[in-house]
Amino acid sequence: MTNSNIDDQGRPEPPISSDEVATLLGFLDFQRATLEWKCRSLNAIELQKKIASSSMTLGGLLKHMAYVENNWFSDWLLGREKLSPWREVDWSQDRDWDWNSAADDSPARLFELWQNACALSRSNVASALATGDLGQPAIRKWADNPNTAIISGYGVRLCLRHGGTGENIVVRLHTSDRKAQTLQAPNGTTIEIINPNVGVKLPALRESLVVTPLTSDASWTVGRAGMRYRDLIPSRLGGVFIASHIHIPNGGPVPDYVHYHRIKFQMIYCKSGWVRVVYEDQGESFVMNAGDCVLQPPEIRHRVLESSDNLEVIEIGAPAEHETFAEHAITLPTSTLQPDRDFSGQRFVRHVAEQTPWLPWRFEGFEARNTGIDVATSGYASALTVRGTKSSVIQERKHQHQLMFIFILSGSATLETGNDREIKQLQAGASITLPSTLNYKLEVSSANAELLVVEVKN
Repeated sequence: MTNSNIDDQGRPEPPISSDEVATLLGFLDFQRATLEWKCRSLNAIELQKKIASSSMTLGGLLKHMAYVENNWFSDWLLGREKLSPWREVDWSQDRDWDWNSAADDSPARLFELWQNACALSRSNVASALATGDLGQPAIRKWADNPNTAIISGYGVRLCLRHGGTGENIVVRLHTSDRKAQTLQAPNGTTIEIINPNVGVKLPALRESLVVTPLTSDASWTVGRAGMRYRDLIPSRLGGVFIASHIHIPNGGPVPDYVHYHRIKFQMIYCKSGWVRVVYEDQGESFVMNAGDCVLQPPEIRHRVLESSDNLEVIEIGAPAEHETFAEHAITLPTSTLQPDRDFSGQRFVRHVAEQTPWLPWRFEGFEARNTGIDVATSGYASALTVRGTKSSVIQERKHQHQLMFIFILSGSATLETGNDREIKQLQAGASITLPSTLNYKLEVSSANAELLVVEVKN
């Protein structure tokens, strides 16, 4: 060795005695240097050489590790979008593109890609550590930024809360033979006994006007499996409703599992692309295309199977924070077909746009496709696709709903609200949540416009 910290192969040795951060980063750099040592003197033929029956090559490993660096230290750690070339890849066509495409790259290109990725990772880690220690959460969060995960089995139920300190632990027990109550253990742990047979109660509604434009990529956050999310009702109206615009850039199989939700209301509307789903007692899996919609009644088991590239859906649910359970006993599709099955007073709805006629709506100049959610919920909620021509107007002084939600699917409109007659210009992708006492006027400003209108009653 020429240096006590550098071994004979030029690798920096990890610290023998240091703090946690230095030890972890030291071993990480040692592993990086090991890969560099094994590949540094190889030519293009040697980098693409396969051994025995394996399809792996050292060139493929270099390119794969460049992707791993970017995926973990940029995408996951800091919540940033993937960099080139990864963001241009159609992963649904080749899940091993990083391995397979390395054969087309020169050794210099492979080393440049990997070394630049390593340098960026070091910079990103330094940036993250400048704001906290290893205990801080990564910026990237799972689907729609949930703050609570519940794991149950073998008589144990754990509640894991994002950003929690370990204090104020809550143990939530579901039982059907005891009334709901909250107990306090001697050590301060709160024990919530919940009867799952009791319907979901919504918190007190706090109404407000919410206008959410589609401005730029900055309005999206990255969630599970590369899904992107826009929060359409950031205030949650007091915790009563959540509405999300979800985008899956790269299609293919979706890493989902059979699950269900304890909810009062939940619907999914396909804005563009397609998605294959399967539901309990509703037959084989089916594809939702643009304009199609489903009502997911309380606790129906379901699973998302696959999607197209650039799938976009609008999801609306109540309450805003609700429990999601993994289903371990039921597999889908189920052997029974019960399209009229009652789920806590609601029926499953599969609305197919192409099979639904356009009919005159309650406002002149508009026509609508009714999804059938009003009938399936006994009038509790409704969802319609509405279209109108230029200068057609939706105008009300007040409404009688908990939720009056409008999403502009195509075209543009102007929104005029209140006594001050403030006017907002809205383009496709914008959404509006209107309080019940607000005097408003929504006028189509493009040649044609198409809207999703969702109403939930008190």
